Amino acid sequence: MPIAGIVNGYYRSGTTLLWWIIKSSNPDMLHLYEPLSPLLFSAIDTHQLGRKDRMHGVPLWDDYLFIPEDTLSAMRSKHRDFTVVFNPSEVYPYLDIIDSIDKPVILQPNRMHFIIDDVSARYGVNWVHIIRNPADTFIDLVKPNVDLSIPMIERFAEGKLAVVNPDYFFWVGDMYRAISRNFAVRTDKNDFFGKFLIVWTFSNLIPYYYAVLRGKGKSRGLIVYFEELVYEPVRVAESISKHLGVRINHELLNTINRSEAYKYSSKLESITVRKLDELGLTEFAKMIYSRCSSSLKPEWLGGNFSREVVLIGRV
Repeated sequence: MPIAGIVNGYYRSGTTLLWWIIKSSNPDMLHLYEPLSPLLFSAIDTHQLGRKDRMHGVPLWDDYLFIPEDTLSAMRSKHRDFTVVFNPSEVYPYLDIIDSIDKPVILQPNRMHFIIDDVSARYGVNWVHIIRNPADTFIDLVKPNVDLSIPMIERFAEGKLAVVNPDYFFWVGDMYRAISRNFAVRTDKNDFFGKFLIVWTFSNLIPYYYAVLRGKGKSRGLIVYFEELVYEPVRVAESISKHLGVRINHELLNTINRSEAYKYSSKLESITVRKLDELGLTEFAKMIYSRCSSSLKPEWLGGNFSREVVLIGRV
């Protein structure tokens, strides 16, 4: 059986949550987590079946242990550092091996932003790309690396708080260097928040272009938004289920925590708006969010979302 579908998204955007719901709902399939990660095989080699990941709280690598040893060895031989890939032919020798596995496979790559349409066309599969607003994404990108309060994250974003080696946070530095060269967009070497926003923008803009702007019938992609998944889980889950041809157990949707959406403070919102404008990325960010429901889209991304309603609902 071939690769059956792809669940992609930039880091900390809800990809693991969505992948876990799909995995738990379809035990008859293999669900390969981060197959393009440069750390994949070191993770597999030290993984024990059922062991939960410290950050995500679920076992991430179990399904690799069900792949025949000769196939896994062949995968290992073709695996490279796929941190940022612009040429899809670089991954085809590796993905061809996965495509030969005799069981349907769902991929959750986190790194296919720039090649996902080419990959889906080669293997004849549909794909989903999940997007989360950059302020919340930044909070959850920082916290697993250094446990900062929201006020401290605000200062970090403003460049007023020094943090050791932030470029290593979820490969932001490596991704920024590749993206800035390819798209000719740059910021100061010490501007970590600016680097992050550049990476966030282009990692979401290109899948959005493939799925929405290429024109009907030219892409097999579906854009979904984390905020909609959190607040309208049944509707979003049904659209994903239909698009990927997978089951989704609606009981699992009850595990989605609404407090994961709209974490950012009004000050971090202002800092984000200002930096997007400074980098010339504001219109791109609004375009990326143009398909999100207006009632769930923040005003600074072109919607009419009321932060007060959410805050009152959490009291």
